[in-house]
Amino acid sequence: MSRKGNCYDNAFIESFWSTLKYELVYHQRFATYAAARTAIFDYIETFYNRTRLHSSLAYRSPIAACEKTGWQVHAYCLMSNHFHLVVETPRANLIEGMRWLLGTYTMRFNRRHKLSGHLFAGRYKSLLIDGATPGYLRTVCDYVT
Repeated sequence: MSRKGNCYDNAFIESFWSTLKYELVYHQRFATYAAARTAIFDYIETFYNRTRLHSSLAYRSPIAACEKTGWQVHAYCLMSNHFHLVVETPRANLIEGMRWLLGTYTMRFNRRHKLSGHLFAGRYKSLLIDGATPGYLRTVCDYVT
């Protein structure tokens, strides 16, 4: 990922735009820009991120994948060579959950693009978000998204 001339750098977002257009935009006529914006927001937040089955998650919904680990995902952002993830881990299983997430995602990405090897460089970095400071979780989530 993120190598010069790598055609897969933008594959994630291109796949999302294609799905959004095929599943929502091409099937409706929007009277106003505001109506289109609201419909797209609802599609992403209530269907795509919560109930739609994703091939990269073993054809599970993101909610089902979270249930597997017991995590509550507050925010995430997937970029071409790394990602940001804000999760709450009530079961204190960050290590096994990250092993599952990174392993599953890497295997599926490599299989889909006929590649092999590591997808993300180095070990993940985890930071504890202190709940004592009011509004800090929201600030972190705003930064990530």
